[in-house]
Amino acid sequence: VARQVLEEAVFRLYCDKDTVMQGPSTVYCDGETWSSERPECLVGPSPPDFTIMVDGATSDSIGVIAGQDVVIECDATGGNPTPDVTISINGDRVGDTKAGTTKHTLTVGEGTTALNISCQAVNRVSSADSDLHSLELFHSSPLLELSGGEGGGER
Repeated sequence: VARQVLEEAVFRLYCDKDTVMQGPSTVYCDGETWSSERPECLVGPSPPDFTIMVDGATSDSIGVIAGQDVVIECDATGGNPTPDVTISINGDRVGDTKAGTTKHTLTVGEGTTALNISCQAVNRVSSADSDLHSLELFHSSPLLELSGGEGGGER
């Protein structure tokens, strides 16, 4: 937000609440050039959103089976400058830290007992963490398929 102070030559700038101004709050023009660059309003990131896919399908389940492929994608949801996003599994950072969004793929191993997944968004203003999502390792498929006997009749 800018407010003119003196006859089109001096401007006082303000940032919205919950933002941080980087640069001078007052700028002026001497008729040819401005006194400085325009200040920037910096905003901390919101908690990142993340999606978990198991064997190619979006998953909100609580478990996985050894050998399944898990893809985790985290997206920053706001912030100026664009925050760097990091994925953590069981407290350890995995994959690449990237601006705005990052993705990590893994194959669930036999020795895995659980995958506690979270994402973090960080910029110069602050950091924000996603909720923790836990995937338990099932030793066999949690789905049970029943079929009728020969003749398909009910009993």
